[in-house]
Amino acid sequence: MSRTALTVTTLKQNNYAVQAGDLAVTLASDTVNLNAFACTGREILIVQNTDAAPHTFTVTSLADHLGRTGDIATYSVPATSVAAIQMSTLEGWKQADGNIYLTSTNSLLTFGVLRYS
Repeated sequence: MSRTALTVTTLKQNNYAVQAGDLAVTLASDTVNLNAFACTGREILIVQNTDAAPHTFTVTSLADHLGRTGDIATYSVPATSVAAIQMSTLEGWKQADGNIYLTSTNSLLTFGVLRYS
């Protein structure tokens, strides 16, 4: 199964001459095909829950050089809240295809990916 790729938003520097739409962050979630994003180690994952009920998401890990795994499994995001995590350590997270794998339990729980320079 091919996961749906998330759009990565590159952050603008604070001395950038901002144009209309430049600061928009794309949020999406595919609960059927699941999601992925290409990682460089300079990403921040944002998870927004717009529902009146809590929902969960998972970031899928793989074995590191010591054979350890440790998904961020079924992390609950409270109603109308936002969660965020810096994805700077790639070992144990970056899959063979170069992506980070995400699963959302509800389409009202969406992902945004910010990349800083």
